[in-house]
Amino acid sequence: MDAIDFQACRRDMYHLFIMFHNMALCYQKMQMLEECAQCIEHAFDHLPITLINLEEKSISYRMRKIFILGKLKLQYCAILSQIHRHKDALEQAREGVKVCHHMVNDMHQLCQFYVKREKLNNAYIDVNKLQSNNDSQNNSNQ
Repeated sequence: MDAIDFQACRRDMYHLFIMFHNMALCYQKMQMLEECAQCIEHAFDHLPITLINLEEKSISYRMRKIFILGKLKLQYCAILSQIHRHKDALEQAREGVKVCHHMVNDMHQLCQFYVKREKLNNAYIDVNKLQSNNDSQNNSNQ
């Protein structure tokens, strides 16, 4: 990996992030935990800045970002713990939990949005039914 200049390919940082994450998963599966930790560190180094920005307006896009970041932080925590770097693991766990709190808050907001939308839909349907009933009664009275 040292022979490749990753700085020259800024446009493909997300692909580098994915590549290092996939390599980390392979190393983890083979129980090569030190190498796995290094690959996760490289994945963090190549994490696109747009993926780190959690101020995204779209909740669904922000949740996708948070899911990826939280998953990586918690995976890194588990690997660090397994290679007896417990203080570093604790720090990653804290950061992962903070990220996951963002996801829970976003899910709560989405639930509130869908509940309000469903109430509005039901109210609209009820108004239309009432109006059609009134129209039919007016037509029968004439």
